[in-house]
Amino acid sequence: MKLRCFLVFVFGVGMFIPPSANAEGFWLVVAGRNGGKRDYGTTSAVFKVPMTNEMECEAAGLKIMGDKNIHGKVFEHVRYTCLKGK
Repeated sequence: MKLRCFLVFVFGVGMFIPPSANAEGFWLVVAGRNGGKRDYGTTSAVFKVPMTNEMECEAAGLKIMGDKNIHGKVFEHVRYTCLKGK
């Protein structure tokens, strides 16, 4: 259920940003994983969300890392990065 809420949040944010804002913007890329390297029960996901600038991207990434409902309950391991691009 929490994963579903996270997905709705991630994809919902991208819907409100106009395409022109993404022309030279940033992308927040979030990856989450449960289980170890060789664990066959491993589940993982990667999401990308368009952002207007680098500060907004970093703030959103830090918010995700600090959210105990995502980082700890939904995924054991969460990482993010901000990429400049179209």
